[in-house]
Amino acid sequence: MTLNSTDAAAHEALVLRLRHRGAVVSVNGQEQEAVLRGRLLQGEHEFTSRIAVGDRVRAALKPEGWVIEGVLPRRSALSRKRQLTQQEQVLVANLDRAFFLLSLAEPGFRPRLVDRLLIAADRGGFEGILLFTKADLIDDRSEFEDWAELYRKLGITVSFISTRTGEGIEAMRTQMQQGISVVAGQSGVGKSTLLNALQPGLGLVTAEISRKWGKGQHTTTASSLHALVGGGWMADTPGIRSFALPRLEAAEVAAYFSEFRLFADECRFSACTHRHEPECAVIVAVEQGGIDARRYEGYLRIVEGVEEEQS
Repeated sequence: MTLNSTDAAAHEALVLRLRHRGAVVSVNGQEQEAVLRGRLLQGEHEFTSRIAVGDRVRAALKPEGWVIEGVLPRRSALSRKRQLTQQEQVLVANLDRAFFLLSLAEPGFRPRLVDRLLIAADRGGFEGILLFTKADLIDDRSEFEDWAELYRKLGITVSFISTRTGEGIEAMRTQMQQGISVVAGQSGVGKSTLLNALQPGLGLVTAEISRKWGKGQHTTTASSLHALVGGGWMADTPGIRSFALPRLEAAEVAAYFSEFRLFADECRFSACTHRHEPECAVIVAVEQGGIDARRYEGYLRIVEGVEEEQS
């Protein structure tokens, strides 16, 4: 696809995988190795990398090969903060939806991680969909149905899925046929197994849960984008054991908890943090059952900087 008539050598390309100082890109449906032009590698930057999987870039064919000359504006991004550098790591750019996988068996369900992932979706400009995986491994779903109902009341799509029985697979495959979809979650929740079930032949590496630690083993080490036979693209990402958000003020965090909006205007103080202020309508709503206490606890953990770091 030529970007303009003045530069016949410039093409729009889609980043499929990252390489050192470059990437594998799709140009007119063909995979090509491309390097980053020097100016894209220079200077300090707020992101860990100038480009990310899913980026649309300007690429030109030079005598030495394909060169990425620029990055087009992103319309959405799944990102997280790197603890050591405080830079933002974009896992996938220009996505339409993210399927956040939540295991019903090992590894255990972590609602605090879900709170962060839902904020990342809202903040990043894409739809966050929750999938409870390994649904065939438990006999009693009542506890998880309760969580699912809580999220559904917030307008979030929630489904149960099993690669063994096929539950939920066809519906997910249909959803993924438009745009870019991301499958993300803790290591061991079954991302690669699910992606292989959605499109046999991908051959993504899978591994069992670590018996010693009860945690998933990392089988995906970097994000990558794969074309689907029925249309659309799907991204495989490294497992998420912790998910740190960029630093947010309490008011910013509260804005991502949609259930707070019905009550926040009634707080005595306009700058209420909903933590300890007198006559806080949000706290009253929690006490009276208007806001689920589990979600309020998640809010407090975020604004108070409680990270669920795991080694």
